[in-house]
Amino acid sequence: MAVSFKTVWLSLRKTKGFLVSMTVMPIVLIILVTLTLSYSARPVIGCVGNAERLQRIPGIRVAVLEASETAYFLGGARSTLVVYTDADGMPKEFESSVRDNPLVTMVREGVVTPAETVQKQRPEVGFAVGILLFKLMTAGSLGATLLMKERQNGTMVRIRNSAIRPAAHMTAAITVPFLLYCLADVVILLFYKVADFDYGLATPGLLYAVFTVALIFSTGIYTLVGSFAENEGHLWLFSTGILFPLALCSGVLFPTAYMPAWMRTVAKVSPQYYLQEMVADGLLAPVPVVLMTGIGVLTAVIGMMRFSRRH
Repeated sequence: MAVSFKTVWLSLRKTKGFLVSMTVMPIVLIILVTLTLSYSARPVIGCVGNAERLQRIPGIRVAVLEASETAYFLGGARSTLVVYTDADGMPKEFESSVRDNPLVTMVREGVVTPAETVQKQRPEVGFAVGILLFKLMTAGSLGATLLMKERQNGTMVRIRNSAIRPAAHMTAAITVPFLLYCLADVVILLFYKVADFDYGLATPGLLYAVFTVALIFSTGIYTLVGSFAENEGHLWLFSTGILFPLALCSGVLFPTAYMPAWMRTVAKVSPQYYLQEMVADGLLAPVPVVLMTGIGVLTAVIGMMRFSRRH
């Protein structure tokens, strides 16, 4: 098996851009998604007058307006609140498009906080964890693609006729990408640490455990799907036609609480939904972890048996 591991590793290492796609690109993706979602998740308020104090309130964005622009600002659903301030930046009047607007309380409490005690907001892990989990849920396609190519170019036949056990070689073909992704997850967690991300209720250890469960499940499912597929295009169809819609219903881009009932129902059959819930709750749920790990191992074994028969 050691020879198989070395062969698979050398093959992947020679693939141009492979290591960059596993480490650098996920970090770039995390930065872009975090910046985009954190910016869009912050409520906007309008300000007529001195906006200096309002701009120091964490968790909101401020649009400086002229008095003649307030009706359009509120009517165009850009925000639900306009604050009129005096020369010192203190609120003197509120214009709200909704009753009992919680932003009013946020503004009143925020402007009385001395500037030196205002804490800098940290980027949140939760903003990008859904996209990262989706990438890990499709990571198993790499090992499946290796096995499909070896089946197509006759490598499986040559291995069967050699001293190498087919089962050992196929195990190496799906395990090497799995281990490399595990190392890439360590790099991502180190980036979270260096960039001072806010983990919420989660911890780095819990995140790594959730990432690993996603990788085990992905490796097994894709190995099984690949044993039925005729070419790599079928794996792409599985990723975009099944896993991606399930991921969208799982709360990748917006919370499931905001979704219609039918999307929340679909979310309950998506593995990614339970992974994201564990990150949000800061707890490993035993049933989903055991089920997904078991399914991953079982489907990997069945998939390798099918690959062995279809040489």
